[in-house]
Amino acid sequence: MKPVVKGLLIGCSVLLVLAIVLVVAVGFFVKSKSSDLIARGKEMRTEGETFGRGVSESMCVSEAMRRYSADRGMISGVKQRLWLAGCLETSTFEPSFCASIPPQSELMRSAEWRVKQCATFGMSGDSTCPNVLAEVPTYCGGAGRQKKTP
Repeated sequence: MKPVVKGLLIGCSVLLVLAIVLVVAVGFFVKSKSSDLIARGKEMRTEGETFGRGVSESMCVSEAMRRYSADRGMISGVKQRLWLAGCLETSTFEPSFCASIPPQSELMRSAEWRVKQCATFGMSGDSTCPNVLAEVPTYCGGAGRQKKTP
């Protein structure tokens, strides 16, 4: 066997072993922290529900974006999306809130809407911002909003 081929096989084997070790390590980390992460998620949603009582649906979006802009990043994005879901659930119905929001099933239109909304909040180019706003089309097409309809 040529030395180059032998080196490639050894290199690939080492990379495979490192990848397996990484997957196992991530699995143990998630398993050990899962109950804490779930508790934090529920806490964020409850905070959103509390804030949402007595405010409009659009106020929930504005507040979630304000919170996210103060602490940007992937973890903050997940927190604010959970917060926004809770807030929208208990917020006051606005007849025109979902009028311009494309359905979640129209992936391209929905993604474009979220990116444009992020730009209006001064966060164009932020890759996590649209993920926070992904809760809005989910909410507008869901049964929770249908129950609010007067």
